[in-house]
Amino acid sequence: MLKIIVCITLSWVTFYTSVATACSCRYAGEFKEYTSKRGGVIRGKIISYGPKLSHGKTLYESMVVEIIDVIKGNYSKKSLTLLGDPGHLCRAYVNSERFAIGTEYFFQYMLKNQAFNHWVDVESLRL
Repeated sequence: MLKIIVCITLSWVTFYTSVATACSCRYAGEFKEYTSKRGGVIRGKIISYGPKLSHGKTLYESMVVEIIDVIKGNYSKKSLTLLGDPGHLCRAYVNSERFAIGTEYFFQYMLKNQAFNHWVDVESLRL
């Protein structure tokens, strides 16, 4: 009987621990509101992708963005490499279907880890 209780307890702990550590996307507010508090903001054009990930046909490790304008922050280089999620970091994926080469976006980025979490398609803002 003790073995059954131990097995059930371990199974329960294993299941709920794995559920608790999984990441999920949460709404962080409007782009303007969110970016006013964190990181820098650039307007950039997708110019290339880094190595392809082993999972997913359209997923890449990173993308290179040509800097068109620095909206917030200080960034003097002509391009920025933004890192996507390799599958376990709870960051945005670099997906070539979403981020097609030649398209322009406003990106909120963090220079310390080159991650981007929020973006807005420039075309969607045009009237």
